[in-house]
Amino acid sequence: LFAEAADTPTVVRVASKVYRRVALYEPGNYIATLDYQNGEQTYANWTVRDIANERKAKNVVFFIGDGMTTNMITAARLIGHQSVNGKYQTKMAMDGFPVL
Repeated sequence: LFAEAADTPTVVRVASKVYRRVALYEPGNYIATLDYQNGEQTYANWTVRDIANERKAKNVVFFIGDGMTTNMITAARLIGHQSVNGKYQTKMAMDGFPVL
C-alpha cells in the first residue's frame, strides 16, 4: 500500500504466512528467518520486553445499569436469546457479573 501510494516500486515481493499459537515468554531479541524456494531469505526481528512487576490497568470499563429493572433485563433476554419451553438457550454477558 505504501509503495503504491508513493508511486515507487516495492523492493520485496510481499507474501503472507500466519503462525498461530506462537508464544515468546522470555524477553529478548528474536530473529525469524524465512527461506524461500528460490534460495532467498528474509529476516524478521522481534523485541520482546519483560513484563513490569507492577501491572497497571490502562482502561477501566465502568458499567452503570441505570433503569435496568428486572423487567428490562427479562425483555433483553426475550429479544436477544432464544427460549425453548421457557428456558433460555444462551446467557447474556451480564449474567456473569458478580452482582446484578
